[in-house]
Amino acid sequence: MRKLAADSLEWGNPKAPTGSGAYSKWLQALSMQVHSDGDTRFVARSFADQHWAYVRASVRGGTLVLEDFATKEAHADALVYILQWAAREASTMGCEWITSTQDMRRIRKLCEQLGFEAEIVLQEPE
Repeated sequence: MRKLAADSLEWGNPKAPTGSGAYSKWLQALSMQVHSDGDTRFVARSFADQHWAYVRASVRGGTLVLEDFATKEAHADALVYILQWAAREASTMGCEWITSTQDMRRIRKLCEQLGFEAEIVLQEPE
């Protein structure tokens, strides 16, 4: 987790803290994500001893919800990995839907390119 925090702190993620003590705060935030309730999944992807993506997802009913994810670069490869992981995870968990609260336009375009059926649906306020 320490390596992921150090690597991902530099990705320009708006959720990552800045300034004095940023690393400690970010390590704590990522650690809390990993140790969430039993329906939460957290995975990080690395290559050549460098992390380049992470995703935290939870299951709500028949939907896999991508709660938080970030990539080292804005390249499609990292988002494709996240989408492929999410598709496998959703299938394993018996989920019929995958949803996210961020990067929906890019995700929708990538889904089309991968041959996944995708649509952007406005969520009704609860």
